[in-house]
Amino acid sequence: MVGATRPPPSPPLCRRLEDVGFPAKILRESGYSVEDMAKCSFTASELHGAGFTAQGLRVHLGLSAKELKEGGYSVPEIKSAGFSAWQLKGIGS
Repeated sequence: MVGATRPPPSPPLCRRLEDVGFPAKILRESGYSVEDMAKCSFTASELHGAGFTAQGLRVHLGLSAKELKEGGYSVPEIKSAGFSAWQLKGIGS
């Protein structure tokens, strides 16, 4: 069917592609969502580089403000993910 979109590959394929060196950015561009990527073992830094939001990683991976900061997200990005001022305290600027 012309113009039909195909669903992204199954998560097990995601893990196999990751194992052979496909970067998170290529998988995202191929249609993988943050929900799909949560089933792989990419780091917060790799997912940040692929363009996933701090909020997506917080919701689907359960990452803390500190983990997001260590993954390269800025304090404003982390704040926009719904963390409170108390949760942001001590993660650095």
